[in-house]
Amino acid sequence: MPVMTEDQRSHTFSAAAFPLVLAALALVAQAPFGRAQGESAPGDSSPSAQAPQKTLAAQDDDRYAAKIPGRLDWARDKGLVIGIVDGHEITLDELGRYIKDRYDPQILVSWGDPDGSRDLNSQALSQLLWQYADLLILRSEVRARDIDMAGLQASTDAILAKGFEEYVAKLEKDRAKLTPAARQHYEARHRREQGLRSESRALLDLLVPSRYKQTELRDWYVGHGDVFYGRVEFAHIFFSTRDPATGRLLPPKERRRKAALAEALMLRLRDAPQNFETLAREHSEDNATRERGGRFESWAKRFETSLPTPVVRAVWKIKNGEVDGPVESYYGYHCVRRLDQQITKYILFYGGTIDKITDTMAADKREDFLAAMRDRHERRLYL
Repeated sequence: MPVMTEDQRSHTFSAAAFPLVLAALALVAQAPFGRAQGESAPGDSSPSAQAPQKTLAAQDDDRYAAKIPGRLDWARDKGLVIGIVDGHEITLDELGRYIKDRYDPQILVSWGDPDGSRDLNSQALSQLLWQYADLLILRSEVRARDIDMAGLQASTDAILAKGFEEYVAKLEKDRAKLTPAARQHYEARHRREQGLRSESRALLDLLVPSRYKQTELRDWYVGHGDVFYGRVEFAHIFFSTRDPATGRLLPPKERRRKAALAEALMLRLRDAPQNFETLAREHSEDNATRERGGRFESWAKRFETSLPTPVVRAVWKIKNGEVDGPVESYYGYHCVRRLDQQITKYILFYGGTIDKITDTMAADKREDFLAAMRDRHERRLYL
């Protein structure tokens, strides 16, 4: 399961329940595939993005998923539909070419090489598809609002560059300075793994501008001051929607069953949240936390980068002792309970802290916006 804070706090998940924890997680161009601004693109319903309609039936989901082979072969499967966003079918070829044109010129060579096709059959592909689906949703929202995307590529490159320098600084902290060749290698990998996520962040900056009046900042700070140096203790009951060996999504029918289990459990928890620990031991699929009643050993900051963002976001929005869920993440469904909170000190509302408050407020609003868009749009993935 991931999405946790800037300090990369390490939470240990069981290999069985969380085979997909990212090794180095943290979280435009003009129109996709080099189209000029104003032309239709994947995810559009021309001439401009319209209100999405969720119409795909369960049997259609089953039919698409049944076509995914146990092992992908680029030459054979590049036309395969691996996801759907607002009625637009995402093929393996579309995803690969989008990344090739923007972030990794060698990705299709790698996917087509018998010796390198393991990348095509790793959890990395599922993560890229998840990110690409978000990207199409956000592009649709930008076009629907008629927001100018000029300069978006530069913003994306700036986010990528900043992220890479932070990554290198961490790498070099406990080792010798990277050689030029090693730096080039790591930079190529960073662009491949973080390109789509960085592009989504650039789109979110357009959709959720971080320009606030002093009164807005102060009001938000008064209601959220604890996020700056606070942390929360929480527990979860986890239902995995991914195969523990391959990282692939389970068949849609099985995912629907897991969702129903999580919903039923939440009904019981809302009536008796004090039973959370017992129910976690009985039902949770997270081997690392189940025997502790679902409780994580370490506490989470508001923008923890080693846990899934939807989970951290949820436990920060409830009070001690309260429950919420099911919360869907990349890894599955979570029923969560906040146990306690600690505040070590408060940030003061003046001078240089205004920038920090602005950045934190914007990050909070970006998360809320993306979560709302995932609910609003049809987003079906099969890997």
